[in-house]
Amino acid sequence: MLSFGVAFMPAAPAIHMDSPGWSIVASPSPAIRDGAFYSVSCGASGMCMAAGLLGANVEVLRPTSKGSSWAKLPVPVPAGSAGSFGLEAVSCTSATACTVLGGYTSNGSAVMVAERWNGSTWSMQTIPSPSGSTASSLLAISCGSATTCMAVGNYSTATSPYLLLTASWKGSKWKVVPAASVGNALTTLSGVSCSSANACVAVGQSGQDVERWNGRKWKAQSLPQPAGGIRELNAVSCKSATWCTAVGEFNDGGPPAIVAWNGRHWKMQSAPEPPDGGYGVYSRAVSCASATSCSLVGDYGYCSTACHNLTGPTQELTFAEHWNGSAWSLKTTGNPLGDSPNNELLGVSCAAVKACTAVGVFANIRGTQQTLVEQWDGGPWTTQPSLNPIAIISDGLTAVSCPSATACTAVGAIGGNLETLAEVWNGHKWAVQRIPTPTVRPGSGDGASGFLNGVSCPSTSMCMAVGQQNVAHYGQPTGPSDLSELRKGGKWKILTTPNGSTNQDDLLSVSCSSAKFCVADGTAGTSALLESWDGSSWTIETVPLPSTNYGSQLFGVSCSSSSACTATGAYTNSGGVSVPLVARWNGAKWSRQGAPSPSGSAGSAFYGVSCWATRSCIAVGTSGQPLSELWNGKKWVPQPIPLTSDGTLSFPYAVSCRSLTFCEATASGIPSTFAGALGWKRSKWSVQSVPSPDLDSYSGLTGVSCGSDGVCFAVGGGYIGSTPPSLPTLIERYIP
Repeated sequence: MLSFGVAFMPAAPAIHMDSPGWSIVASPSPAIRDGAFYSVSCGASGMCMAAGLLGANVEVLRPTSKGSSWAKLPVPVPAGSAGSFGLEAVSCTSATACTVLGGYTSNGSAVMVAERWNGSTWSMQTIPSPSGSTASSLLAISCGSATTCMAVGNYSTATSPYLLLTASWKGSKWKVVPAASVGNALTTLSGVSCSSANACVAVGQSGQDVERWNGRKWKAQSLPQPAGGIRELNAVSCKSATWCTAVGEFNDGGPPAIVAWNGRHWKMQSAPEPPDGGYGVYSRAVSCASATSCSLVGDYGYCSTACHNLTGPTQELTFAEHWNGSAWSLKTTGNPLGDSPNNELLGVSCAAVKACTAVGVFANIRGTQQTLVEQWDGGPWTTQPSLNPIAIISDGLTAVSCPSATACTAVGAIGGNLETLAEVWNGHKWAVQRIPTPTVRPGSGDGASGFLNGVSCPSTSMCMAVGQQNVAHYGQPTGPSDLSELRKGGKWKILTTPNGSTNQDDLLSVSCSSAKFCVADGTAGTSALLESWDGSSWTIETVPLPSTNYGSQLFGVSCSSSSACTATGAYTNSGGVSVPLVARWNGAKWSRQGAPSPSGSAGSAFYGVSCWATRSCIAVGTSGQPLSELWNGKKWVPQPIPLTSDGTLSFPYAVSCRSLTFCEATASGIPSTFAGALGWKRSKWSVQSVPSPDLDSYSGLTGVSCGSDGVCFAVGGGYIGSTPPSLPTLIERYIP
């Protein structure tokens, strides 16, 4: 399979958009919401606070006379966190005393932080790293009073990869406290519970020991070991110094591993296994409102009928169990989507005997993580609506088509190629246009996503967009397939497209000479793919390939009429060298045209092509050097591309031509600090200056389209390391 990339470039000031040349044009960047809760803490007042990693998300539940609902509670973002800031745990002793625990990466090093909520504002607290540590992480926190908290986790040094980490807060600052080292088999602390300032219990891996805090120091305690042994304890809940319950997993699987402390020794407790839970049971969290009321939550691998028939994988489903003082019993929980591959409860807090809140994460039909909240009042657990932070903003635009100066359409994707994106230009501004993303039948166990690579609008009333859709069965990819969407009368709809025999199709480009004739190209596995549209359906065409080739791709296509199309790309010859591939349509059949590779080239490929007449085309790409060739009706003729004034190479990626004397091509470069455009005037290329957006990185301009008036639009994307990180769309306009 051939693969080619686009270079990155840094930021530079923009030019005023009305001046000649290229200028940045404002474009909307739609949002997708993505979230997960890892921890929750609830008080007697009915207030709960939940914290999650994605986007440093904190939400608070406050009871009102009209009921309760979750609301966002923005958390200050540490300076220099560059989009890496996230939260792991939360502990509240009252509605005016909560601490969230998190961290971020700065200059390659992990930084631990805590933030304190006093009922109205947040204050940031720094947590020191152990002396000699190379990496540190705090995973759980428990506050025994309004002025004392204990956090636990692990750290590593140059010589020891797994060392226990505990840190205490006594009202003013955090301090690293040595963990017990004698007779301790623990490698990581993942849970902690403090019933007072002088009584805490910490648990983790391995499950042979726990640690007890007496207000001055930690001491290791051994646990009973049933046959097979305890693999790990994930969480613990203590109501007093003489009463605790810890939960986790056994080495050999089976039901939850549960141990209880009675003030003298630890004792195993038996618990039922979730139905068909032989595919992994994970006890994530526990909370006890009293000695006779505890709730345990987690998730387990469930094998459906399809799974047993080897036609589908396991699912992760939530489960909960309750302790009534004498025995554990299973309780019914909710899974937001019965066919979601991933449903997990990761934290739980019980403010009263029959008032528990559990939080976690589930995957929606697109595969996007969403926050999950469930509540228990003594009956079945019920799912409660919660918010999700904006985690990813757009993914960038990949292609654009302008049938007139006041009508352009650009396409791309949102949120890690999860949803399709379309934006339209009306002559004054760009706006997002509603466009469907592939979906599947509810309850089928499938999820779908899609993104668009190319678009062609032969008129202001019709556009065709192409790309790829991905379907997953219970979270397991079943292979990508081609995607086509048609817009007529301002409304987009998904078309039925043929899928190649490899079930690995991806349409990269499309060109329409009319509403009844389009050609799309791309790849089907390791082979080039061509499809044609006749106004009602798509048909796979035979690609004219050499008898001996070891992989091929088509990247661009241009049709000047229904009897004149050119598709360009590359194939690998018998010598293992990539050479240009040109396929030509004459109205009756496709034939291959020879295109020269520069002498001494280690590999060549055409990325984009633009034809303004039956016998006139320009193709652009790379041969290790910038590559451009002109089709004059008889043969392809190389056209030199100049260096920039500082000697930088300009690699053209996309091209749009109106005539033999006017073309615009977007280009990336070497070194990667360069990207720009090339202008074709009077039969030669010249380098043009393109303003760079104010971004942390820039994925370049991947599509360009020029109208009859010579005004061109180029589209692309970039990255901003904010919290949450964003990937905004980028549109630039060229005025001759």
